[in-house]
Amino acid sequence: VLGSLAEAAAKLQPDLGVAALVQGILDRRESMPAAIGGGVAIPHGYCDGLERSRSYLAVVPNGVADMVTPDQLPVCLVFLLISPLGAATKHILSLAALASIAEESAFVHQLRRQRVPQRIVRLIEERAS
Repeated sequence: VLGSLAEAAAKLQPDLGVAALVQGILDRRESMPAAIGGGVAIPHGYCDGLERSRSYLAVVPNGVADMVTPDQLPVCLVFLLISPLGAATKHILSLAALASIAEESAFVHQLRRQRVPQRIVRLIEERAS
């Protein structure tokens, strides 16, 4: 799932170092696990050349086979967050905003049921406003 999200990100950011990004996230998974709870995981990292933070979402309705959250729920929403180098404050704020989604099980369930990407984006935008 992480590789697929990174490849999708590279379509919009062609100079994104996909292999380095994925490897960096995987190398840090022991000290900074991506699965946070509520069926949500947020792998994240920094990339040179980005102008602003970006997030990509994979919806895995039946859960990622080998990943569970600390509360033992299968990971069904995987947000990849990438931020520019030197943007730690904005990165942390973005992580917090994404993590708040995990606290709303009804919203996680609603996102998990969606099959149309535009609908997912609209739901997230409506929640943010």
